[in-house]
Amino acid sequence: MLLNLAVLGIVAGVAINHPRAEDPSRGFAFGPFNGALTPPERKELREAFRREAPDLRQAWGKMREEFGQMQGLLRAQPYDPAAFAGLLERQRDRGDRMMRIAQKLIADHVAALSPEDRAAFADRLADQMDRRHRD
Repeated sequence: MLLNLAVLGIVAGVAINHPRAEDPSRGFAFGPFNGALTPPERKELREAFRREAPDLRQAWGKMREEFGQMQGLLRAQPYDPAAFAGLLERQRDRGDRMMRIAQKLIADHVAALSPEDRAAFADRLADQMDRRHRD
């Protein structure tokens, strides 16, 4: 679950405020695919993400607000496990929605590639994954 929250944070953060430099290592809006995308592809997919999730800024703001609430819930005496679980569930639901959008955009993008471009994408993805495992 924490990994899902981390992915959500990365997706939303980069989609809202993408890095100024087109450096694939600086942003992972589309997870490991991000480094395999060309700069124009990343820009196109970021813009598509914003169109698909026009309420993204609002959802991200709600997530930040809930992280503040989370701190209070964790410190509360007595501790309320149901309130904490409910907050995590709401965050998961928002994260799932954003993840589904990102996955659909990547799938649609790859489906539109020519066989040669798809093979080049696969090569770049393999290189990206190799780099991640070395670091």
